[in-house]
Amino acid sequence: MPRPKQCRRVKCPPEAKGFRPIACGCVRKKEIVKLQIDEYEAIRLIDYEGLSQEDAARKMQVSRPTLTRVYDSARKTIAQALVDNKQLIIDEGNVEFYGEWHSNNNINTESMKKIAIPTTDGKLFPHFGKASQFTFVTIEDGKVTNKESVNAPEHAHGVAPRFVMSHNATEVIAGGMGSMPLNMMTEAGLIVHLGAPAIALDDIIAKYLDGTLTYEAATACNCNGHHEH
Repeated sequence: MPRPKQCRRVKCPPEAKGFRPIACGCVRKKEIVKLQIDEYEAIRLIDYEGLSQEDAARKMQVSRPTLTRVYDSARKTIAQALVDNKQLIIDEGNVEFYGEWHSNNNINTESMKKIAIPTTDGKLFPHFGKASQFTFVTIEDGKVTNKESVNAPEHAHGVAPRFVMSHNATEVIAGGMGSMPLNMMTEAGLIVHLGAPAIALDDIIAKYLDGTLTYEAATACNCNGHHEH
């Protein structure tokens, strides 16, 4: 059985859905080629932004060989559209979006916040990626308007930050966290508070609201071999 395709990170969806030839009498209107969004992103990072394949792979969170395959496929698809006068359609794929596009579609406003807190047994759980649940606290005009605890998905690389972002959180209060989830969420526009104490959830919220919640300077831990900052 083939391995499942790894989810690739894309900064934002392309504005155009595709392109087609103009001023050409031999346009094959019914013939199209499809450029996957991850292929589009590889082209954007390497050919438009001028990143190396190594840096592009890091941005998309895929291996260097995978990035090379995606990039080569993208160039071949674009070449086929140009030479054979075919319409180029930008198609969806196994991707996730981050950056300003995500934050602009979030609920992040000055009057409303949605804070994600990793919790277990009613307390803040110190290891962000291994919490059994996350509590999402909605604050409007300085007051708590909703509080919901949701069971966390099974622990795996990159799952926790995606889970938090899928619930439209605007901020995160946590103890320790690895650099990968931290970068994912901050690049998506979330505000991340690290070094919070492992105390009762209600105390966390009360101290956050009155500005007395303190954060430890040292928030490092080692989880599954990943260095935590």
